[in-house]
Amino acid sequence: MKANLSSGSQWRRSILAAALILCAYFNIADNFAVQIVLYVASVYLVLTAIFKICLIYKIFGINASRQRRSGTGMY
Repeated sequence: MKANLSSGSQWRRSILAAALILCAYFNIADNFAVQIVLYVASVYLVLTAIFKICLIYKIFGINASRQRRSGTGMY
């Protein structure tokens, strides 16, 4: 699979995942089901940040990564 995330998207996803993990850990919502949803969402965000592939972007045909044009030296 081709990468479809930019480095900025990776950082934003990592920071958001950390915030969701903290919210779930400190039980912000006082609901077990919400905690599970927060943990699952954070795992998804971490995995997409690590592998640079967002399946939701793939479904909709979005490519946020900056690819170099061959031979031009430009993005």
